Amino acid sequence: MKKLKQQGKIVKKNKKTYKCPFCGQGHMVTKTMDYEIVDTLNRKTVIPNIEVDTCDACGERFFGYEAAVKLEEIKKKGSLITLYINPELQKRIKNSADKHERSFEEEVNHLLETTLL
Repeated sequence: MKKLKQQGKIVKKNKKTYKCPFCGQGHMVTKTMDYEIVDTLNRKTVIPNIEVDTCDACGERFFGYEAAVKLEEIKKKGSLITLYINPELQKRIKNSADKHERSFEEEVNHLLETTLL
């Protein structure tokens, strides 16, 4: 298996698989690569080790099922942030959420919005 460097990323090049259904000229080559997604706010997310079939002539890409599932999971989580909150503060937020009949997540969002905005 050859290793290629593509846009600063190490890519493994596997055997040619099938004729490109898009251009009909090239062959689809399965590559394992780091795939970059850029959202509408120009924020970049890199998904490591995605298998992609890429045409060696026109560059068209096709994602297999596993890669598509991985991409969808990352898109869904794109706006989520993981916070680590110490236990005492968690308890205070939970009490406040119960008092205001909000979920823990809603209470954290409310506290952040009212504090930061």
